[in-house]
Amino acid sequence: MKIVIHDFGGYAFVRPLSVALALAGHTVYHLWCGSIVSTPSGDLSRRPTDPSTLHFVRIDLDAPLQKHRYLKRLQQERAYGKRLVATLRTLDADVILSGNTPLDAQASLLRFARQNQIPVIYWLQDLLGVASETVLKKRLWLVGQWIGTYYVHKERRLLRDSAAVVPISKAFLPLLATYGIPSERIHLIENWAELPSGEPPRRDNDWSRRHHLGAGCRFMYAGNLGQKQRASHLADIARATAKDGAEMIVVSQGEAVSSLEQACQEEGLINIRFLPFQPAEDVPQMLAAADVMVALLEPDAGAYCQPSKILTYMAAGKPILASLPRENPAFRLLEDTRCGLPVDAQDFFGLTDRAQALALDPDYREVLGSRALKAAQDRFQIEPIAESFLKVLTPHPG
Repeated sequence: MKIVIHDFGGYAFVRPLSVALALAGHTVYHLWCGSIVSTPSGDLSRRPTDPSTLHFVRIDLDAPLQKHRYLKRLQQERAYGKRLVATLRTLDADVILSGNTPLDAQASLLRFARQNQIPVIYWLQDLLGVASETVLKKRLWLVGQWIGTYYVHKERRLLRDSAAVVPISKAFLPLLATYGIPSERIHLIENWAELPSGEPPRRDNDWSRRHHLGAGCRFMYAGNLGQKQRASHLADIARATAKDGAEMIVVSQGEAVSSLEQACQEEGLINIRFLPFQPAEDVPQMLAAADVMVALLEPDAGAYCQPSKILTYMAAGKPILASLPRENPAFRLLEDTRCGLPVDAQDFFGLTDRAQALALDPDYREVLGSRALKAAQDRFQIEPIAESFLKVLTPHPG
């Protein structure tokens, strides 16, 4: 088959899937948006070991995506949809798997595919319509509620019009049922992370020395920091563990990061460091330099967001301190694998208490990290994952 995998965000974990499908004898076109600066993308350059039937296609806008300027972002996402369709016209795809895609761009993709009788598999990573409704009604009051409701209905229509839906979590299944999507068109495939190859980097490595990291416990938050995360929790962790010689390293960028950095400077909080997103080739050493990885999710984001960064932390063999809604699947994952300490998103003191405990107990951190790597190795083997996707990607009726 000629398979298009469209991953709007360009995330690192999708690359192994494209490689595995190409190694299975298919021609794979891996498409992504190259204009996102608010989240780090994976290394989507061609490697010498990649099969010749694997092609990476970057789609750029005229300017970086303006995530927090709603009208401009809407215009850009619609423009991206047009460029995505123009690219698809050149590929003669047999089937399209599309995930992480803004709903207006996904609508353009689906319209083109239906016109050309190409089945589209909707890879449901986040409930974007529900997220829009949740965020916009807080920001824009009645207008935000109206816009959010519009996108909830749009997302439902796009899901129903797709040949199949691949949700990443059981938590999405009840909503898909209310949308009237037949169960035979729903194929649950949970997310994964790319497993490291070879010997893992040491804690003290070129990256840690280049950034002058200290000898104490290193907490690290790496990834997008926006409306779904309470950025102030990172300062809370730094403040609570300062007397123990720990430091918090924040690897992110954007408005929320700038605001947090300014607040920490005004407070004189010196054991918190801010770094921009790092090049993909530096990420293994960056993760190896951390002692505890931190994940955050706001209480009202539990219904629509699954923080995949936790899976990346597991694959790196790192203990995880996470502030999450208790109903979020990631909370249960950490409980089941016993590789981290999940804390209810509304439990402020629980978060800082556990941070202090981890800062003082390197042996326990090592136990948690070993459990994380073992769980990742058990769950993230790409071959069975690719086989599951192939069953879904086998041509569907249009």
